[in-house]
Amino acid sequence: MGVIPTRLTVQVCNGLCGVVEEGSNFIITGHLEYMLGFFGIPMAGSLVTVDVSGLVSGTFQVNTDNNGNFVIGLTAPNSTGSISVNAQYNGNAEFDASSASTTVPVVSQQEYSKLMQQKELGQIIQYAIIGIIMASIGVTLGVVFSR
Repeated sequence: MGVIPTRLTVQVCNGLCGVVEEGSNFIITGHLEYMLGFFGIPMAGSLVTVDVSGLVSGTFQVNTDNNGNFVIGLTAPNSTGSISVNAQYNGNAEFDASSASTTVPVVSQQEYSKLMQQKELGQIIQYAIIGIIMASIGVTLGVVFSR
């Protein structure tokens, strides 16, 4: 169709990305850009069709904002299962079509709480490692500059 390649990405989040808690509000976010070599340039005002199926279903037509992003807010049912999202940019004479898809589990409130605790523990460990590295750099620089 078009001659300039495009890239479309999509994800599902509600505190954590890639998993939804039953009965909670969640968002589908996406980004559309055209490619100039290795660089992506946001595509503002482009129409994207998003099909949602599984525990939640519907078809949504959204326009990207000035940064090439779009957001759709939905609510998960009070049951577990999965939600599939397929996004499509149809392209035009100038830009190629592109698509993206993802499927995420809808988990119980108890399972979601466990996942949030794991995420928080992971962040604590990450910050501790960064702190150790920064302290090591500080000690090394102190030794180098004190000589």
